[in-house]
Amino acid sequence: MDRSVRRRLGSRDDCEKQQNHKGSASSKWQSLDCDKLEPYIRSGAIALIDSEWIIRYSKESKTKPVPHRQNLPPDALVSLDTLKANVEERGRLPIFALSYTWLHPNHPDPHSHQLETLAEGLADMMKIVVPDGESEGGMTWQRRKCFLFWDYLSLYQHPNPQRKVWRSKEENRLFRQGLDGMKYLYCHKEIRVIRIESFPPQYPQGYNLPKNANISPYCDRGWPFLETSLSSLNPEMDGTILLQKGAKRDTFAQDRDRSPILAPAYFEEALQKKTLTNQKDDKPIILQLYKECFEETCADITRLHLFDMSWSDETVSKMAKAVFAAGYTPKLDWLSLQGNFLGAKSCAEIAAAVKCGNLPSLKHLDLSRNPDIGDKGVAALAEAMGCINIQVLELVETGFHDSGCSALVDGLVKTAPSSSLCRLDISGNSFSPAGLGCLGRLVAQCSCLTDLSLRGSVGEHSKAISSFKELCKSNGVLAMMDEDDFGLEDNDVDSLWSHVQFGDYS
Repeated sequence: MDRSVRRRLGSRDDCEKQQNHKGSASSKWQSLDCDKLEPYIRSGAIALIDSEWIIRYSKESKTKPVPHRQNLPPDALVSLDTLKANVEERGRLPIFALSYTWLHPNHPDPHSHQLETLAEGLADMMKIVVPDGESEGGMTWQRRKCFLFWDYLSLYQHPNPQRKVWRSKEENRLFRQGLDGMKYLYCHKEIRVIRIESFPPQYPQGYNLPKNANISPYCDRGWPFLETSLSSLNPEMDGTILLQKGAKRDTFAQDRDRSPILAPAYFEEALQKKTLTNQKDDKPIILQLYKECFEETCADITRLHLFDMSWSDETVSKMAKAVFAAGYTPKLDWLSLQGNFLGAKSCAEIAAAVKCGNLPSLKHLDLSRNPDIGDKGVAALAEAMGCINIQVLELVETGFHDSGCSALVDGLVKTAPSSSLCRLDISGNSFSPAGLGCLGRLVAQCSCLTDLSLRGSVGEHSKAISSFKELCKSNGVLAMMDEDDFGLEDNDVDSLWSHVQFGDYS
């Protein structure tokens, strides 16, 4: 479908947002799922830091290290009421969570390398263009405030471990509570994770480190591994933000290399290879935090848009087996894995999860732009079609031909006439008139099917195409097969739209 038609149709996401907006009687704060996070901020276990204070401190302090939580001035901290008011005004949660490496056991950033990188990035990232108020059409830059979770500033610390000055009993209680609340920051759907991975040029030689200090790079450390793994549990996360000193605004693009969702057993296996300064105490805490967050988050996931992640067939099949087939995502109704490197193995594992009843809510499956799936992968998926109430199936450019098409149709018509399939997009594959004949059975037997896209899949078979279009028309199916099919009349658009709006495909 071309862009002009898509604009006229709108999108399922857009219409659902409008529907949700109309029906929402709660505040924006509540609608952003902040109920789990609020108690930790209210109790003081977690403090959020004003981005303007960080930028100002970086400019004024020269190279003076940032103070720990207990020594922060009042203007550095953000109250819960201020945060809520900001959310109500802007309609979003302007919080970032920092993931980085501690450069010294006693202070994470003794020479302010992390501070300078962070302040520079925040100052640039938070710029927006607003009317200047002086001339018609005149615009100017303005910096919008945001709030930051930075463990050293946000959680209670040991004030001076070198002199054996430790947290008080109450501070220690709040520290433990704050650690528990971390999991709701790094996996929250509205909170973006900022990564600082780079070491200063003089590290570790210029840091007067004690013997056996942890100098492993970011990717090999346990706490950053937890933070990035938690962020991957966020179903709406497009990626984390990688900050580098001296980088400009246009280089703050999200990192599409997000990790796949790891089942707790695989997370523990991977953690064994990471370094921790305090292995004995930290490891069980990290494992518990991840397990709790994984189980809570996955149980409520309804959509996963995991497209263009460059994930291999092995990676996706492992995730499908350990997460989907294990029953951790019972509410998942929309799964998109388009634009990765899936093959037959991934399809077999997804099919296995469906057949064993552990994806009971799945209605929309998009595996497009995975050309290695082929006939074998489509045949594996076809075996599961009778076990699921699929409504939208997208297999664009998945490299299958007549045999895969035949298997897919066999799988789909098994549930006819009770099938709920209303949209099938198999554009960009390659079918002969025999393949069209198979699809004819689907058109004739699946009464809910209203939208069938075959663009670029059939080639020059004018007689077969003409007959197929007539069959589709007589069965009320809008068939899109070539460029000429995209000049839709308003009646056609209205007819199609009536079936797809608000996700109601019945």
